Amino acid sequence: MTAYDEVIKAIEQGNTSFGPYGRAAASDESITNGEKELGLSFPASYLWWLKHYDGGEIGSDTIYAIDADGMGKPDIVDFAVTRDDFVPGHVNRLYFGGNDDEMYYFDIASGLDENSEYKVYLFDHLAQTDELYADSFADFLIKRINE
Repeated sequence: MTAYDEVIKAIEQGNTSFGPYGRAAASDESITNGEKELGLSFPASYLWWLKHYDGGEIGSDTIYAIDADGMGKPDIVDFAVTRDDFVPGHVNRLYFGGNDDEMYYFDIASGLDENSEYKVYLFDHLAQTDELYADSFADFLIKRINE
């Protein structure tokens, strides 16, 4: 069993709306261009996900990918660069999904850990609070799908 088998199983059995596994949603070129535009590196498990799924939803939460084809899909890069506080290379929070009440983000300010992962936080719009949610994007997927 690989490190991502549990993620694949959760996606297949959970309340998700993702493209089929193996569908290379984001090319290496589009990923590299996105990282350059943002001035950062995506975490390892998010990179894996970008290369095997095509964005989508977990319950009512939209999970952003990269809209390299300009089809209007929620795009992590577009969402970041359209924020008023965006400065390339100085992103502290990289939002990658959520809904009207809460958003999930990578804690860029703390840097990548030894596994090339960012911690994932949950930002509650109403309470204006941040809460550590998962140690990686893969852990986020498993936890969020199983809630």
